Amino acid sequence: MRYILCIILILSTASIRASDILLYQIEGKILNKTQSGFAYLYIPATGLQSYSLVNVSINNNRFSFSGSLKQQRGKYTVARLFISPKAGINYPEYSRLLQIRELVYKELIIEEKVSVTFGPDKDVFTVVGGSLNDDHTWLREIAGEAVNRYDSLRKMFNAALLKSKIEPAQTRAVRYSYGVLFAEQQNRQTSELLSFISSNPASLLALEKLNSIAVQKEASWRRFMRDLEHILSVVPQNWLQSPKGKLLVQKVKTWQASQRLVAGVTLPNYIFRDGKDSVAVRDFRGKYLLLHFWTSWSENSMEAQSNLLNAFYNYNNKGFSILQVSLDANYENWKRALPEQGVAWKQARCTSGWDAKVERTFEVYGVPTNYLIDQKGKIISSNLTGEELEMKLEKILN
Repeated sequence: MRYILCIILILSTASIRASDILLYQIEGKILNKTQSGFAYLYIPATGLQSYSLVNVSINNNRFSFSGSLKQQRGKYTVARLFISPKAGINYPEYSRLLQIRELVYKELIIEEKVSVTFGPDKDVFTVVGGSLNDDHTWLREIAGEAVNRYDSLRKMFNAALLKSKIEPAQTRAVRYSYGVLFAEQQNRQTSELLSFISSNPASLLALEKLNSIAVQKEASWRRFMRDLEHILSVVPQNWLQSPKGKLLVQKVKTWQASQRLVAGVTLPNYIFRDGKDSVAVRDFRGKYLLLHFWTSWSENSMEAQSNLLNAFYNYNNKGFSILQVSLDANYENWKRALPEQGVAWKQARCTSGWDAKVERTFEVYGVPTNYLIDQKGKIISSNLTGEELEMKLEKILN
């Protein structure tokens, strides 16, 4: 079976003039043994022009496309570039190759000027263009890493399931435990996607992802409400006024109005159990306590570790302590993420991962989530950053 290398190209509108015409140029280079044949560029219909399928010869392992594209402002067009030794491939043949999966493609973003380099391995390539290239590369990495994690987890699950088929109870236990781990991977991927949107709030790709989140059921992103709250504070105003923007704004406002754990309220007592070990919020009465929820897969959680360390060593001898609760289902991931200094304060872990009861009790709608409580267990403040925590402790304890 002959595989044809196919690359998805995204032609952006980053610099479209008032006429909505994008002039583009695609330069390609192949770092492999001498490559001959043809490069094909397929651009689908944009609503302003019909589709096109053109080809150029590959000379000295190089090829080049240039042309113009009509499209709506604020939109981008997904095009496909593929390489074949065969000349004269028409649209029906192209469609057939797609159907039988003989087009091996890579994704990239192409703006007005883009250069693409293929390495000696078909899986290795680089693309140099504008800001949308950077955005798309980031999203591609998020998706690629997620696929690798899911594949690895699926192999482990199938192997464990095969060993447990003799005993139905063991099979149920395996399905449950791996179900928790798969859910944790989904949380991690969502967290990484929201981090991308937060860092690129004006990007066309980020806003497109946000559009998809706005129409999803709340259950799929309820645990990331605080991330969305921040994102809505940085995205362009014109998006907030769009139908999907208004929908997401209303959902976040409804969530904000439902919050129970505010300053002055006594934090619920809860016993966190990890095997034979247990620790309760009430165990810290008489001290100022930071109850801090986190996970190893959250970038924001990991960045907060050094801030906790500073606060603990600066104020521990003045009656301040920390109870750090991990929502990691995987024990090894949790242990690896703990800094050596972190054992100086009390650690706990929800062995079932993102525990629904813990989520409801402490309104954990994102990680990290934290509560600073006084000596009687009443909430002083919540979701403090490192600097905010230091300032609050300085005011209380000095």
